[in-house]
Formats: sequence, structure tokens, C-alpha cells
Amino acid sequence: MNRHFKALCVVVILLSASAPLYAGEGFGMMKKSANLTRIHPPQVFIAGTRVSIKVTAASPNYGVAAQRLESQLESELLGKNQRLKLDAQRPDATIDVKILQDQFSEKWEDRQMIRYVDHGRKDSKGRKVLDQEQVTVRFKVVTYAFNAAFKVHDMQKDVSLAADSINWSYNKDFQEGNGSPDASSLESSAVQACVNDLTNRLAPTKEVVGVLLPRGTFETAAAERSRRRSTVREPVTQALRDDGPAAAPPAASPMPAAERWLILSIHGPCIMRLRRRSTTHSEKQLSRLRLRRLMKLSDAGRKGVGDGEI
Repeated sequence: MNRHFKALCVVVILLSASAPLYAGEGFGMMKKSANLTRIHPPQVFIAGTRVSIKVTAASPNYGVAAQRLESQLESELLGKNQRLKLDAQRPDATIDVKILQDQFSEKWEDRQMIRYVDHGRKDSKGRKVLDQEQVTVRFKVVTYAFNAAFKVHDMQKDVSLAADSINWSYNKDFQEGNGSPDASSLESSAVQACVNDLTNRLAPTKEVVGVLLPRGTFETAAAERSRRRSTVREPVTQALRDDGPAAAPPAASPMPAAERWLILSIHGPCIMRLRRRSTTHSEKQLSRLRLRRLMKLSDAGRKGVGDGEI
């Protein structure tokens, strides 16, 4: 009893000491990453393939933005959803967009600020002393507001598939006007944001997901799996052909004593169940091979054999 208890304690200690090494080997400094592309279906599904896209403006001043929005929406939507094609005469669905607001404004403001000035004064320790001065600084305030409403209508079933509004705004201060955007650049950004919103609703979207992989490659894992399968199948196939005694499987890699005791504790009670469940000739051969290996492991564990091949 004491001998088995001591052996069990040795197994637990060895496994505890080797666990961090195995974890670091698979997912530690040697880990690799891969990017997977996930495709999400469109939020609004159009059953047909023919669509009509029309963009209008609530004010004549928004005409340029309406033309730009219609052109970009057609190219990006048809590029991301290749099922669809333009057909204004017999559309299966219509996409109507109306620009309600496209306003740009800018103004100048004078603000009082505190700045630190060096007049050459120093303290008793010889360090510089900065004086505070109140100064007036000019700021340029840029404001932009864009608003559009859209609706998608199924012409075959005469039902509304989607209807919503898209808002895009901008408000930022620029000291002395440095780096301030103009009306054309902000309008381009607003139109692009509107196109992206509509495209994400009406076309499939792709998402790149990063995953971590253990050390090694898929080819190495596939080769190792094929080698392990051939190790078991070759003796069984030779026995079924009755060409003579089965050839011995290739020698396994050295196995530590701790792993041998672990295999005995896990697979020992399953030996009889494997024999009872084996019905076909090939399964019986496979069970005999497993039983023979487990018996060798058991004999080696009882005799206290050190690390080595079995």
C-alpha cells in the first residue's frame, strides 16, 4: 500500500512540474496567429436581383451631393453584392434616398487664454521662473451637418423592407484656423459615411478575426495524424490478408515514467470494455494491440523501469 501511494505521489509531482513546460511549448513564445474572414449576411435581404437606385435632394443646393451619393452607392453596392444589377425599367426592389440637410458653416472667435512667458527671472536655486500672461487667441469654429433618409421597397410583394435616416455631423475648433477642413472635404466624408451605412445594410459584410494557433503547422499535424493511423492499421490489414504474422508497429518515442502511470490509471479500467465492444475481426485485432501495449506499460510500471522505449 505504501509503495503504491509513494508511486502516486511521484506521478503527481512529475506532472505538476512538467505542466508549465508543455503549456509554454504550445502557446507560449512559439505561438502563431492566423486571420480568418467571417462573412455576415446583409441586414436587409432583397429577394430579387434587379434594383433601382435614386437619390434626390430637398434643396437645389444639395444637387452636387446627391449626384455624388448616387454614383458612389451604385458602384459600391453592386461591387459588394454581386447578385444585384441595375434595372430602372423592371426593378424587383427600389432604393430611394433623399438628402434633407447638407450645411457647412464656419466662424471666428476670440478667446482669452493663459500662456507662460520666460522673462529671464530665476529663483534662489537658479531655476527659471515663468510668468503667466493673459492673451487673446483667435479660433476658427467649423460646423457641418448632413442628414439623409432612405427607404427600400420590394416591388414584387409591395412591402417596405427598410426605412431609416442617416446623420453625420462635424464640429471642431482650430486655433488660428490651422488645419481646418473646407466644405468640399466634409461633404465627401459625409457622402462616404452614408454610402458605407447603406452598403452594410444591403450587402454582405466581411470581418477579419485573428486567432492563435499552437506551435507547428497544419501540414505537420496532418502528417503526424497520418503516421499514427498507419501505425495501427498496418498490422490489422496484414492480419486480414492472412499473408503471415503481422509486422511489429514502429517503435514509439520514449515515454516518461509519469506518463506511463497516467496511462495505466486512465485506460486500465477500459480494457475489458474494449474487448466486449469489439465485434468485427479488425476491431478485435485493434483491441489486442491496445491490450498488449497497456500490459507492457503495466509491467514496466510495476518493475519501476525508468524512461525508455516500450
